[in-house]
Amino acid sequence: LAQFEQQAAENGNRVHFASDGDAMNSIVLDICQEHRAQRIAKGKSMVTEETGLNDYLQRAGLSVMETDLGEYIIQQAGETPSHIVGPALHKSAAEVRELFLSRHDLGERDLGEIADLVGEARLVLREHFLKAEVGIIGSNAL
Repeated sequence: LAQFEQQAAENGNRVHFASDGDAMNSIVLDICQEHRAQRIAKGKSMVTEETGLNDYLQRAGLSVMETDLGEYIIQQAGETPSHIVGPALHKSAAEVRELFLSRHDLGERDLGEIADLVGEARLVLREHFLKAEVGIIGSNAL
């Protein structure tokens, strides 16, 4: 970790250490508030799932959007991931279609095929991603 911290600093980054999940959540919120960020694009991270970061940031008034397709589906359904690699593995295409119909303003778009569902998610996620002021990602190795 010391080597990672040194190399990160040499590349213009700052490393934060947290004693537990609550401390980590607080550090992330402080960074967001320091930069006056309201919209967050979040990649898949099991650590943030364990610490409840999304709920913590949302309670502070921030908008957090999962950008991994499976995590996005689960977030929209108000559920927790069912699998570490495939968080929405338990959802059928019909269930995802019904979820998107209830949560998205579709206009004239049709969601009859799986490709349509993926395209719909891409539209929604791309918009949020481009407007996000902060990005949060997980890391399996440093």
